Amino acid sequence: MSAPHGVWFNRNFSHIRAALDLIHTADFENRYTLLCSHPNPQFAGFFAAHEAFLEPSFPNNSQPSHVDRCFEQCRECSVALFYPGHAQAAILTRLSEFEAIGACVIAVSSVDALTCLEDKALFCAD
Repeated sequence: MSAPHGVWFNRNFSHIRAALDLIHTADFENRYTLLCSHPNPQFAGFFAAHEAFLEPSFPNNSQPSHVDRCFEQCRECSVALFYPGHAQAAILTRLSEFEAIGACVIAVSSVDALTCLEDKALFCAD
């Protein structure tokens, strides 16, 4: 049997707990190692993950630092599927780097749409 595939949900909302529970229930062959990270030590998703860790904070919520850290985490943990809950647009601008290390990034939309959604002033202006 091959090594489990890393599936990482980072800095998401509490509904991720249900997603993790569903993956656990359906993963009869233990194909996945579920990782969950969040800056809140009481985050609900931690209880359903195989591995849970706190996310560091960056000065001024620096997206480049956050994306660098996400890339390193994917590389170090052999993440095959990455579902980011924070700075999705910034992560998608570096999608080819994640793909080069075998990490498939799940995003809900395009960089342009996510940039608009993540910037309230831009969103309200359109």
